[in-house]
Amino acid sequence: MWKDTKGFLDKEGMLPTFRIQVNKIFEAVALFGPSLYAQNPNALVEATIPPEVPPEALGIDPNDPYAMQEYMALAQMESLAYAQRKACASVKTAYLNWLQQETDKKTESRRAITEALVAGMGLLETVMHQPPGSQIKFPRSRYLSWNDVVFDPDASYYEDVRWMAIRRC
Repeated sequence: MWKDTKGFLDKEGMLPTFRIQVNKIFEAVALFGPSLYAQNPNALVEATIPPEVPPEALGIDPNDPYAMQEYMALAQMESLAYAQRKACASVKTAYLNWLQQETDKKTESRRAITEALVAGMGLLETVMHQPPGSQIKFPRSRYLSWNDVVFDPDASYYEDVRWMAIRRC
């Protein structure tokens, strides 16, 4: 199709009967999109471990039996509080992992990833959602098009943005 001296498709020759269009954006979305969000992340909540403070650091004499007994009671209470925090963290971990499935976070995230690959920016808006007729609220991330976000027009760079708004209809 390329002639050495006359360029692309000799003007005297016949034009091909087919047309080719290479869609690199589609290829990027099809190749990279699923691998960027293959599955929901595993949320992990851990209870904080309190530091172990020796009795000497608190000014307690190790030879005083009453002070040591009080110190041991305090340490045991802290141990029980840590066990409660650990159980609470376990429940929160299960809830957060369940919530990602129920709110279909994978689909919403893939929409944002597709827009990020095509347009350069993809957004998720996380709000407290309350289903109609329910008293329970839970966090939910929804896809938000970058066209619906208005940034501070006085800002030259993203770091300088003082306010932003979401356009709603």
